[in-house]
Amino acid sequence: MASEKRKKDVEVKITAEEGQSLLRVASSFGLPEKLGDGQPYNVAERALAAKDAQLLYRELKARSPLLVKERRICFGPTSNWIREDRTEGADRWRMEDFSLPVEVKLSEDALSGAYWTLLLMLHPSSPVALAAGSQEEVAWPLATKLRLVNALEKAIGLEKAVHKRMDLDPDPEDEGSEKSGPRLIEEKEDAEKP
Repeated sequence: MASEKRKKDVEVKITAEEGQSLLRVASSFGLPEKLGDGQPYNVAERALAAKDAQLLYRELKARSPLLVKERRICFGPTSNWIREDRTEGADRWRMEDFSLPVEVKLSEDALSGAYWTLLLMLHPSSPVALAAGSQEEVAWPLATKLRLVNALEKAIGLEKAVHKRMDLDPDPEDEGSEKSGPRLIEEKEDAEKP
């Protein structure tokens, strides 16, 4: 009887901001039938992705007392959240220290949920894609910590992408230069250079 190797749980310290972003998307996770030009996801794949995202949500919820007590999507210790009383409407909670480290332990399935959640956060055609700044400051560093960068780049299609760069106007101080509008030039990263 062959023994089945089970991966160990992943223990990692993430920032409060990374956890908050992951918790927010995992709490309302829904994988679309298709992302961009990629292959469609069948019903079973979407159901498994949702199940894994649910396991991720449970793990993050276990580190989020305000979510447990007051049903607020607030990741991390209560001491890192400041209640802002409002005269009208519900109270708001504001994160005090975005870089506060929080230790999380993710099972293999919860890590898969993190992959699917990050894919939604990073894929350009996702309904919940983050802005470039949030991707740079939150999503990609989190993907690096979880060792999911290669898998996400492949799923998004970045390994096949061709960069389109702007051809700058000639320097007006150069004699004989012509003014022209911007033109896109294609550049392959792996192209051989002369």
